[in-house]
Amino acid sequence: MKKELEKYYENLKIIESIKESLKISREAFEETLTNQLNDLKVAELDNIDLKEAITNKAIQEYTETGEKKLIGGLGIRITNKLNYNKVDAIDWALDNMKVAVYTELDKKQFENYAKCNELEFVKKIENIGVTFPKEFKGSELK
Repeated sequence: MKKELEKYYENLKIIESIKESLKISREAFEETLTNQLNDLKVAELDNIDLKEAITNKAIQEYTETGEKKLIGGLGIRITNKLNYNKVDAIDWALDNMKVAVYTELDKKQFENYAKCNELEFVKKIENIGVTFPKEFKGSELK
C-alpha cells in the first residue's frame, strides 16, 4: 500500500503541475484571443467608414459621368422605391385590381403593377447603390 500511496501523491503533484501549465496556457490564449478580437473590431469599424466613403465617391462619380462600371469592379445599381399612401392604394385597387386586395393590400402585387404603370398617387424614387465585388480587381484600375 505504501507504493500506491507514494504513486498517488506523485500523481497529485503531476496533476497540479499540468493544471498550472494549462492555466498559464489558457491565460496566454485568452490574452491573444482578446487582442485578435480587438484587432478584428478595429478593422471592421474601419471598413464600415471606408465602405461609406467609397460608396459616396462612387455615387458622385456616377452622377458626374453616368458610368456604372467603376474602378476595381465596383458597380452602380439603380433601383426604384415606391412611395404612396396605403389607403389611396387600397382604394385604387378596390376599383381597379381587386385581386391585389385581401383584408389588406397585397403589397407585392400592387408594387409590381405600380412599377410598370403611372399612378398619380405613387412617386417613383430613384435609389442609387454601389455593388462591391467579392475580390478587389486591381488589374481593372482606371
